Amino acid sequence: MELFKSSSSTDVLVLPSIGSLRYWKLNVFVLYICSILYKPRSIICRSMFATSMGLALKRLGRVSHVVHDGRGAEFAEWSEYLSKDGSPFSLAYIKELERNAVLASDAQFSVSKELVKYWNEHYNYKGNPVVIPCTVNPASIDSQTGSSVSRDDIGFSQEDVVLLSSLSKSDWQSLEGIEEGIRKLLDLNLVSNYLF
Repeated sequence: MELFKSSSSTDVLVLPSIGSLRYWKLNVFVLYICSILYKPRSIICRSMFATSMGLALKRLGRVSHVVHDGRGAEFAEWSEYLSKDGSPFSLAYIKELERNAVLASDAQFSVSKELVKYWNEHYNYKGNPVVIPCTVNPASIDSQTGSSVSRDDIGFSQEDVVLLSSLSKSDWQSLEGIEEGIRKLLDLNLVSNYLF
């Protein structure tokens, strides 16, 4: 990872995907053009699709290093949720895509040690990733802006037990399972308030 720290710059270009997921490989052409214009030495790719495109650029000689930024167990997510939505991809294809992204990339970022364990179990991963958890740095919150909300502001006392959830309504969030768990907590009087 030292190689990436010493040779990276502060210049960052974030590119959105163009078109639907079914045609994800077409984005390699956009990346190729960007690689001619910006001449990056390394590329950090978030997701197995992005990493596969980054590896294509490496094979074409446009970048020398590809970092896979793993934010989740993608094959597991596809198996549980996304394959049920009429996915254009087989699960075998998704598994191979993730395996290749994890094993063929030059370095890996992981959201957790559990994800690294998943890579070890499913792909015999032996690398040494950098773990970057999804958290908010308390130092980045400016308490002087007045944007915080207190318990009193929303009607909870200091003694109230409050469960706070920040989710979307997307299927992959597994709202049915979350609702079932919350109902159990409410039934057991372990949580008296739920803020969604």
